[in-house]
Amino acid sequence: MVARSLAAVVLMVVFGLVFAGVGGYLYVEERRAIENSEPVDATVVSAEVVVETDRDSDGDVTRSYRPDVVYRYEVDGESYEGDNVIPGPGSVSKGQGWANRVVDEHPPGANVTAYVDRDDPTTAFLVKERQTLFHAIFVGVGLVTSLAGVAWLGRLVLFAR
Repeated sequence: MVARSLAAVVLMVVFGLVFAGVGGYLYVEERRAIENSEPVDATVVSAEVVVETDRDSDGDVTRSYRPDVVYRYEVDGESYEGDNVIPGPGSVSKGQGWANRVVDEHPPGANVTAYVDRDDPTTAFLVKERQTLFHAIFVGVGLVTSLAGVAWLGRLVLFAR
Protein backbone atom coordinates (compact mmCIF):
# COMPACT_ATOMS: atom_id res chain seq x y z
CA MET A 1 0.00 0.00 0.00
CA VAL A 2 2.80 2.41 0.89
CA ALA A 3 4.70 1.55 -2.30
CA ARG A 4 1.62 2.29 -4.41
CA SER A 5 1.03 5.54 -2.57
CA LEU A 6 4.66 6.51 -2.99
CA ALA A 7 4.47 5.82 -6.74
CA ALA A 8 1.33 7.97 -6.97
CA VAL A 9 3.07 10.79 -5.09
CA VAL A 10 6.10 10.69 -7.38
CA LEU A 11 3.85 10.65 -10.44
CA MET A 12 1.88 13.59 -9.08
CA VAL A 13 4.99 15.68 -8.38
CA VAL A 14 6.56 14.87 -11.77
CA PHE A 15 3.32 15.58 -13.63
CA GLY A 16 2.94 18.89 -11.81
CA LEU A 17 6.50 19.96 -12.55
CA VAL A 18 6.16 19.03 -16.24
CA PHE A 19 2.86 20.93 -16.48
CA ALA A 20 4.40 24.00 -14.82
CA GLY A 21 7.46 23.68 -17.05
CA VAL A 22 5.34 23.66 -20.22
CA GLY A 23 3.52 26.80 -19.05
CA GLY A 24 6.82 28.50 -18.28
CA TYR A 25 8.31 27.48 -21.63
CA LEU A 26 5.29 28.80 -23.55
CA TYR A 27 5.45 32.10 -21.65
CA VAL A 28 9.18 32.56 -22.32
CA GLU A 29 8.85 31.68 -26.01
CA GLU A 30 5.90 34.02 -26.46
CA ARG A 31 7.76 36.85 -24.74
CA ARG A 32 10.86 36.21 -26.85
CA ALA A 33 8.80 36.19 -30.05
CA ILE A 34 7.15 39.52 -29.20
CA GLU A 35 10.35 41.23 -28.06
CA ASN A 36 12.36 39.96 -31.06
CA SER A 37 9.81 40.93 -33.72
CA GLU A 38 9.55 43.83 -36.09
CA PRO A 39 6.46 44.92 -38.02
CA VAL A 40 6.24 44.36 -41.79
CA ASP A 41 3.50 44.87 -44.35
CA ALA A 42 1.64 41.68 -45.23
CA THR A 43 -1.24 40.65 -47.47
CA VAL A 44 -3.82 38.12 -46.33
CA VAL A 45 -4.16 35.18 -48.74
CA SER A 46 -6.94 33.31 -46.94
CA ALA A 47 -8.78 33.42 -43.64
CA GLU A 48 -11.30 31.09 -42.06
CA VAL A 49 -12.40 29.81 -38.69
CA VAL A 50 -11.50 26.14 -38.26
CA VAL A 51 -13.94 24.22 -36.07
CA GLU A 52 -12.49 21.15 -34.39
CA THR A 53 -14.97 18.70 -32.88
CA ASP A 54 -14.12 16.12 -30.24
CA ARG A 55 -16.45 13.47 -28.88
CA ASP A 56 -15.67 11.85 -25.54
CA SER A 57 -16.49 8.30 -24.50
CA ASP A 58 -19.91 9.41 -23.20
CA GLY A 59 -20.78 10.89 -26.59
CA ASP A 60 -20.53 14.49 -25.40
CA VAL A 61 -19.29 16.86 -28.11
CA THR A 62 -16.78 19.65 -27.51
CA ARG A 63 -15.98 22.22 -30.17
CA SER A 64 -12.96 24.50 -30.36
CA TYR A 65 -12.54 27.38 -32.76
CA ARG A 66 -9.22 28.45 -34.25
CA PRO A 67 -8.51 31.23 -36.74
CA ASP A 68 -6.58 29.94 -39.78
CA VAL A 69 -5.08 32.94 -41.56
CA VAL A 70 -2.47 32.62 -44.32
CA TYR A 71 -0.53 35.77 -45.26
CA ARG A 72 2.41 36.83 -47.46
CA TYR A 73 5.14 39.26 -46.53
CA GLU A 74 8.57 40.36 -47.71
CA VAL A 75 11.83 40.76 -45.83
CA ASP A 76 14.92 42.08 -47.64
CA GLY A 77 13.34 41.40 -51.03
CA GLU A 78 12.58 37.76 -50.17
CA SER A 79 8.93 36.65 -50.16
CA TYR A 80 7.53 34.49 -47.34
CA GLU A 81 4.19 32.96 -46.39
CA GLY A 82 3.05 32.53 -42.81
CA ASP A 83 0.08 31.15 -40.91
CA ASN A 84 0.92 31.81 -37.25
CA VAL A 85 -1.71 34.03 -35.73
CA ILE A 86 -0.23 34.41 -32.25
CA PRO A 87 3.41 34.64 -31.10
CA GLY A 88 5.28 31.62 -29.82
CA PRO A 89 4.86 27.92 -30.52
CA GLY A 90 1.53 26.25 -31.13
CA SER A 91 -1.94 27.62 -31.69
CA VAL A 92 -4.66 28.54 -29.29
CA SER A 93 -8.42 28.54 -29.25
CA LYS A 94 -9.91 31.34 -27.20
CA GLY A 95 -13.46 30.71 -28.24
CA GLN A 96 -15.63 31.25 -31.27
CA GLY A 97 -15.95 35.01 -30.74
CA TRP A 98 -12.19 35.54 -30.68
CA ALA A 99 -11.62 33.33 -33.73
CA ASN A 100 -14.36 35.17 -35.66
CA ARG A 101 -12.89 38.55 -34.66
CA VAL A 102 -9.40 37.59 -35.87
CA VAL A 103 -10.76 36.33 -39.21
CA ASP A 104 -13.00 39.43 -39.62
CA GLU A 105 -9.98 41.70 -38.99
CA HIS A 106 -7.88 39.81 -41.58
CA PRO A 107 -10.07 39.25 -44.67
CA PRO A 108 -8.45 37.84 -47.85
CA GLY A 109 -6.74 40.57 -49.86
CA ALA A 110 -6.39 42.90 -46.86
CA ASN A 111 -3.12 44.70 -46.20
CA VAL A 112 -2.20 44.02 -42.57
CA THR A 113 0.79 44.17 -40.25
CA ALA A 114 2.69 40.97 -39.51
CA TYR A 115 5.43 40.73 -36.90
CA VAL A 116 8.57 38.97 -38.14
CA ASP A 117 11.34 37.40 -36.08
CA ARG A 118 14.48 39.52 -36.64
CA ASP A 119 16.69 36.42 -36.55
CA ASP A 120 14.42 34.14 -38.62
CA PRO A 121 12.27 35.85 -41.25
CA THR A 122 10.45 32.57 -41.93
CA THR A 123 8.75 33.01 -38.54
CA ALA A 124 6.00 35.60 -38.19
CA PHE A 125 2.68 36.19 -36.45
CA LEU A 126 -0.29 38.55 -36.83
CA VAL A 127 -1.79 39.29 -33.42
CA LYS A 128 0.61 40.93 -30.96
CA GLU A 129 -1.32 39.80 -27.91
CA ARG A 130 -0.02 37.99 -24.85
CA GLN A 131 -1.67 34.81 -23.52
CA THR A 132 -0.53 35.47 -19.93
CA LEU A 133 -3.60 33.99 -18.22
CA PHE A 134 -3.27 30.78 -20.25
CA HIS A 135 0.37 30.39 -19.18
CA ALA A 136 -0.34 31.32 -15.57
CA ILE A 137 -3.02 28.61 -15.38
CA PHE A 138 -0.53 26.02 -16.67
CA VAL A 139 2.11 27.07 -14.16
CA GLY A 140 -0.39 27.38 -11.30
CA VAL A 141 -2.03 24.00 -11.85
CA GLY A 142 1.39 22.39 -12.16
CA LEU A 143 2.73 23.94 -8.97
CA VAL A 144 -0.41 23.18 -6.95
CA THR A 145 -0.31 19.55 -8.14
CA SER A 146 3.37 19.23 -7.20
CA LEU A 147 2.84 20.85 -3.80
CA ALA A 148 -0.11 18.55 -3.12
CA GLY A 149 2.14 15.61 -3.96
CA VAL A 150 4.83 16.86 -1.59
CA ALA A 151 2.24 17.34 1.16
CA TRP A 152 0.95 13.82 0.54
CA LEU A 153 4.52 12.52 0.78
CA GLY A 154 4.97 14.33 4.09
CA ARG A 155 1.81 12.73 5.38
CA LEU A 156 2.98 9.27 4.28
CA VAL A 157 6.30 9.73 6.07
CA LEU A 158 4.63 11.12 9.20
CA PHE A 159 2.10 8.31 9.49
CA ALA A 160 4.57 5.59 8.54
CA ARG A 161 6.32 6.01 11.90
